Amino acid sequence: MRSGAGADTTVLEGTGGGNAGIKGTGSGSGVGGVTESTLWESEAKLTAAHGLQRLVQLAKDQHVVDPSKSVQAYYSEHLAKLIKEAEVAFDALKLK
Repeated sequence: MRSGAGADTTVLEGTGGGNAGIKGTGSGSGVGGVTESTLWESEAKLTAAHGLQRLVQLAKDQHVVDPSKSVQAYYSEHLAKLIKEAEVAFDALKLK
């Protein structure tokens, strides 16, 4: 996530069971001197999937409290905010 302006720098980083920041032996390029091995990819994707599931549950809970918005609207707002604040821009063409 982006740093500064109140952005949370640990939303996606550091939530993978304590492996954030572990130096790997893979050929991936690192940020700040930390390299990631290809074994990290699977855990990162699982962590992201779990985060998306939690956003779905949050959206469902919010809809129960305030049904003026759909579950999809709540979910989309939360996910869009995270994508907009991400350190790297998301290529929306990848969704096609």
